[in-house]
Amino acid sequence: MRILLVSILLFSTFAFSQQKIPNLTSITLYKTYNESDDGPCNAFKDEQFAQIMSRTIKDCDDLVMELINLKHSQKSSKRIGVPCSKGCIGCSDIENMIVYQYNKLIDTIYYINNDYEKIIIDSYQQNAYTDDESKLLDILFKSEEFKVFYQTDINKLFNQIYFNSKKDSIAVESIKIKNVPIYGLHREEVEKLIGGFDGIYTEEEKFNHWSKNIKCTLFGFNSGNEFYFNDNDPINCFSVEFLQMDEDEIKDLELYDVVGLFVGDDEIKFNEKFPSMDKILSVQKEYFKEKNGDYSITVMIANHKGRIDYVLNNSKIKQIVVNFRYPTN
Repeated sequence: MRILLVSILLFSTFAFSQQKIPNLTSITLYKTYNESDDGPCNAFKDEQFAQIMSRTIKDCDDLVMELINLKHSQKSSKRIGVPCSKGCIGCSDIENMIVYQYNKLIDTIYYINNDYEKIIIDSYQQNAYTDDESKLLDILFKSEEFKVFYQTDINKLFNQIYFNSKKDSIAVESIKIKNVPIYGLHREEVEKLIGGFDGIYTEEEKFNHWSKNIKCTLFGFNSGNEFYFNDNDPINCFSVEFLQMDEDEIKDLELYDVVGLFVGDDEIKFNEKFPSMDKILSVQKEYFKEKNGDYSITVMIANHKGRIDYVLNNSKIKQIVVNFRYPTN
């Protein structure tokens, strides 16, 4: 009996040693850009004052351990006052946040790096330490992806893309539903064209402060469509969204023709339609993705008649949002 028990214990120990214990390690580096001049010094706590982008690496045990050791080593360093806190005067802006994970341990570090100071802020204990030797960056830069990401001047890139790039424009007549141009159509005309709305709602004023905003919805097999009107004015905006991006066929969305592009089309087709915007789209995809993987690009409608926002995800058009403008009396 004793021999049997020992054999079972040995077998159990061997079996346990063969099991691979999941090692969940990751580091995410966040950067702010397009910050508001009158926003808080820590925009990560209130994202309405800045836009945020990030890069994540996984299976990075060594780097995570170096970050943990760096944090512990700072305990013996001379602490300084946190240069970004509620009510502080002359605060330093925090432009970087590092979140690292080691299995169940998740911790956050804020980092200030400008011409005057390099400071590490322990977000949990609310302590701050100087980093004159750039130890934090030395660790992060062991990842080439982090190094390139950190050293890219995002604000400069953002300004080049949004303010200094040549953008295509299209004729308003090329925006159609069921092959009918819809610019200038009123609600009853659009409703008749598409065969009726599923719902009509009166919302708060969205486009101006003097007239009621009316939202009309239409849902297809795998799509959600919204149309906006102001009282008796022509159509202001409509949105076509593919709700199931893994579907192979999109039948009900083929009715919505926005300059020959449909929801579900591949990114390549967009580049073929607007070749001069290929660089803008690639930069958007590389640097300015949302947390859910969405990235977008804007095409203007000729003669100042509005704009079209194409939202892409996984190299496919996920949503098309058309905003019309009309001459003011």
